[in-house]
Amino acid sequence: MERNKHISNSFRRPLLNASPIRYTSRILYLKFDKVIIMSMNVQNCPRCGKLFVKGFAETCPACVKDIEAQYVACADYLRQNRKCDLQELHEETEVPMRQIIRFIREGRISIADSPNLTYPCEVCGNPIREHTMCDSCRQRLVRDVNQMMDEGKNSANAEKDAHHFRITDRLKDRH
Repeated sequence: MERNKHISNSFRRPLLNASPIRYTSRILYLKFDKVIIMSMNVQNCPRCGKLFVKGFAETCPACVKDIEAQYVACADYLRQNRKCDLQELHEETEVPMRQIIRFIREGRISIADSPNLTYPCEVCGNPIREHTMCDSCRQRLVRDVNQMMDEGKNSANAEKDAHHFRITDRLKDRH
């Protein structure tokens, strides 16, 4: 029993005297003419660039703590000053606007209790309180998509008509 436990543990952790062969998302170690594959999901943090083992978070543990501290600062300030706007929240908490907007879009910060808290539309920059685009940009996008779909249908019908023979065309030619 002790022997099996020793073997399974040797496969779980890297060997102290073995040297890594290649560095990718998997780290290979040599041990007595055998290759041991250690599966690790390693990634660079998009915020700070440090290397970390990716788990449930997209950033390293230090950045996760920093983001949580920023969230606490924003939430505390909003509890005390419900009528502040995005610019005031940014200046008082020193949290980047992009991060505050991310908190709002993730649903971590509720703007229902803050009447002056709005964020910019991703297309035109007008202040909005929900979604990512204002109503006028959304309507323009829907109109453009519908127009493109109609053009696609018309061109497909024209192409189909060019390649097919219709009996009505033959009858028109007779008269």
